[in-house]
Amino acid sequence: MLDQWKANLLNADKSPDYVLNKEICKLIYGNSPYFTETEISDLDKVNKDIAFDFMKKSLNPADYTFVFVGNIDIESFKEYIKTYWASIKPAQSYNITNKEFSRPKPAKKEIHMGNGDKSSVSLGWYVKENYSQSLSAKTCVFEEYMNIILTDHLRMKLGEIYYIAPVCLADMFLGELTMGGNFSCDPKNSKRLINVVISDINNMAHSNIEKNILDKAKKACKTGWEKSIQDNFVIMFCNISTLS
Repeated sequence: MLDQWKANLLNADKSPDYVLNKEICKLIYGNSPYFTETEISDLDKVNKDIAFDFMKKSLNPADYTFVFVGNIDIESFKEYIKTYWASIKPAQSYNITNKEFSRPKPAKKEIHMGNGDKSSVSLGWYVKENYSQSLSAKTCVFEEYMNIILTDHLRMKLGEIYYIAPVCLADMFLGELTMGGNFSCDPKNSKRLINVVISDINNMAHSNIEKNILDKAKKACKTGWEKSIQDNFVIMFCNISTLS
């Protein structure tokens, strides 16, 4: 398995997109080893005894939250739970210490790799913010709002962006609010378009919201959710989010 992982990493390091994402993780997580990609040199440090001990402690019913979705007869299911889950003797709960990291002060990093005529750009802003379902819903709508505004301006009007993917996210586990965007373009336009994107995001943050576009964003999010809640996996994740 380690040999296969090493071969995969060797191939991945030849990919500009992979290298970009790896360097971004190092930058935004303060080079913390707990939030960065695995390096080939890390594989030589793997201790199988420590790994199996970690797995043994982690595979503990005392730490699990079970969520069942689907066409279930509640009374019959209670008997299954008593027989197959309640009878499992829990081990000592295993808690992973929260690994702290520090976000960088305003930072910029350029990475040059490959010979293609494409620049990939990632912009991000991070602030501490306690998670709530209400905040998560708002970020979902605003991300769609950003997508409509930026796509219209940068792709439809300027026609200089190959693709753009705005980000607005309430992170449950880190207690952060993230906003930014990723886009690709011709290298000769990258610096100018970075300023255009920052300007557009600032305008959205400090100007009046365009109600017709906001309504369109709300409708798109609602349609997406109405489709997604038919998926058992999404229902399960939503329940876990509520419990957390």
